[in-house]
Amino acid sequence: MSIRKIINRVPIMVDFEIGGVLFRTQEKNLQRAPKSLLGDKNLRFALWDERSQVHVVDRNPDYFEAIFVFYQDGVLERPSNIPLERFVEEIKFYGLQKEAIGDDN
Repeated sequence: MSIRKIINRVPIMVDFEIGGVLFRTQEKNLQRAPKSLLGDKNLRFALWDERSQVHVVDRNPDYFEAIFVFYQDGVLERPSNIPLERFVEEIKFYGLQKEAIGDDN
């Protein structure tokens, strides 16, 4: 097997610091919502912090966990401990409105 094939099989990892908590996922997972804040490479670039070498978002990490699960497995579900209004704000902030209502168009 060539080096190029091996390199292409290694997943690209993307790190996020959300409210001081580190989250890590494979870049391919972010493509579940390619036009969202985290799925769009151009939008994501604006979050990059050169000093810490991660994408930084000043949001509540407890609220982000549900968003993170969506990117991991495609399920967007509001945890019972998060008020609906706050969850809707997070969905809008991350640009996941389309995914939240299940609109494939």
